[in-house]
Amino acid sequence: MTPQDGPQVVVGVDPSEHAATAVDWAADEARLRGWPLRIVHARGAGASRLAAISHQAAFEEADRAARTLLADSERRARDGRPALTTTTSLVDDAPLPGLIGLARPEDLLVTGSRGYGRVASLVVGSVSQGLAAHAPCPVVVVPDRGASLPGAPVVLGVGATQEPDTVAFAFAEAARRGSPLLAVRAWSVVAAYPGLATASTEERVKRDQEESEGLTELLAAAREAYPTVAVRTEIAEGAPEAPLVRASEDAALVVLGAEREHPRFAPPLGRVVQHVLHQADCPVALVPRT
Repeated sequence: MTPQDGPQVVVGVDPSEHAATAVDWAADEARLRGWPLRIVHARGAGASRLAAISHQAAFEEADRAARTLLADSERRARDGRPALTTTTSLVDDAPLPGLIGLARPEDLLVTGSRGYGRVASLVVGSVSQGLAAHAPCPVVVVPDRGASLPGAPVVLGVGATQEPDTVAFAFAEAARRGSPLLAVRAWSVVAAYPGLATASTEERVKRDQEESEGLTELLAAAREAYPTVAVRTEIAEGAPEAPLVRASEDAALVVLGAEREHPRFAPPLGRVVQHVLHQADCPVALVPRT
């Protein structure tokens, strides 16, 4: 069986430090799963055509730089992980379509939180957001901080309706790490006039109880499938992104469901996902929801 016959961890690289941090995380995750690691550099659409239009020297220089980047990334991935199976791929395409074209539903796709460019340090990169919105497999966006301490919890953001695949992914990650799982669910009072919504103490207690019961029901199947995972739940009032970002400060991973089908003119990622991607201190895994 070749590495491409089964599931693999795929990580995209460029010359940035953000990508190097993503390689470290992806290599650890591949070793944890017992999967091969595929390191991909998408150098741009039409790069190989430089040689055909009398720019042979420019093409050869760019080609050497790309292959050196891949070789350096592979050495980094294997450093301290001699049993890890690695492959490299050089793709003549833009990063977003290049990586999406290689990823399969059974794979895990890893990317740094920011790309390579003048504004890279300001926002979550467009490639990261594009992969999170359109890749056919789970995507992990790794921030500059990289991995957390061993045993740190896996945090699962749970909405009113939650796809079983997202819940199962979070439990599986916690089980691999021997980590506890924190499931976070938030609710808010719907108000016609922002800032004027109120709820009595009795209403809050009742709503907390209802949400807790619903959360317990949503997690029941995964708790049975992963009996060794210690589970803690948190019910919060207000915007769901706030407790998730707060929990990310001491977490190994935050897991969220991400829509892959969007209404016309809707942003590719929802408000909660966007906010968590921008502010989380730990890697964020986005599991496809259709």
